[in-house]
Amino acid sequence: MDERELHRDKLAKACRFLYREGILDAYGHLSARVPGTGRLLINPKEIPSGEVRPESLVEVSPDGRSLSPDLNPPAEVIIHSAVYRARPDVGAVAHFHPPFATAFATTGKRIVLVYIAAAIFHRGVPFFEDPQLIVFPEQAERMAQALGSCRALMLRNHGAVVVGRSIEEMVGGSVILEENAKRLHLAWSLGQPQALTPQEIEEALTKYRIEERAIGRVWTLCNAVP
Repeated sequence: MDERELHRDKLAKACRFLYREGILDAYGHLSARVPGTGRLLINPKEIPSGEVRPESLVEVSPDGRSLSPDLNPPAEVIIHSAVYRARPDVGAVAHFHPPFATAFATTGKRIVLVYIAAAIFHRGVPFFEDPQLIVFPEQAERMAQALGSCRALMLRNHGAVVVGRSIEEMVGGSVILEENAKRLHLAWSLGQPQALTPQEIEEALTKYRIEERAIGRVWTLCNAVP
């Protein structure tokens, strides 16, 4: 399996895994840069997320046009192309509507870090105030600006965007964002959540290497998906 075939295999597995985990729904989409080109791969709107295979991924141009016969990218493919233009460090992008993270996007409550693995979001999880489908270039540019240098962005009354340098990082970040939102939601039902302190976050990242450990663990589970 060459590099591009491996890339396709990883992204297709990511779709099936995140669908199985209840994170990637029927309207969500994952993408990754095609190595050595300016193009990207994304799951097509014609195929359910849980059934995506390497050969069913759509290759699209930098501006979101399909380069694959008989398959089309999702309407919000512009989310992905805008992030890649703004963030040369990003190799993979997810947009979805997981229940717990989307609940925070709907109420306007900000995501605070209460789960140790969520230290990977130490730059914060900003908020994009436009609740509409992101289908116009000016919207997508504003969305990418709102993301800034962060790993995740909440879309008001809509969902979330998660990015990573690799498919593995994008998948790990997606699972960790939803798990943090779930724990935060449950904590609010009991009382005032106790957020991780800046020192605890720094220790998790440096002393305990939580990014490597948590993302690696999630990818091990993802890679086992048939």
